[in-house]
Amino acid sequence: MLINAGANLDLKDNEGFTALLWAAYKDNTEAVKMLIIAGANLDLKDNKGFTALLLAVLGDNTEAVRMLINAGANVNAIAKINNVDYTVLDLAKEIGNKTIINMLVSAGAK
Repeated sequence: MLINAGANLDLKDNEGFTALLWAAYKDNTEAVKMLIIAGANLDLKDNKGFTALLLAVLGDNTEAVRMLINAGANVNAIAKINNVDYTVLDLAKEIGNKTIINMLVSAGAK
């Protein structure tokens, strides 16, 4: 409804989360799909520096990761955790999901 009414898809809340970031964070794959189709910015970061792809990887959400990669999300985004820089691929390796790791490598993640 809100998308059809022209809502600002990239509006951020106090934590810097957009609708896409929340959808990725909450493993809401259907919402991720709808927001991608509607044109949400794939690479906006929250206040801690996380993109939707980073959040989907952390949530071990293979389908959301696939959709975000296919839509053109930055596979080399970096987030800082405890003053250490982590790439999307670093986080995928920490999670240990081989499917996600392979998708990222195939998409050019370093």
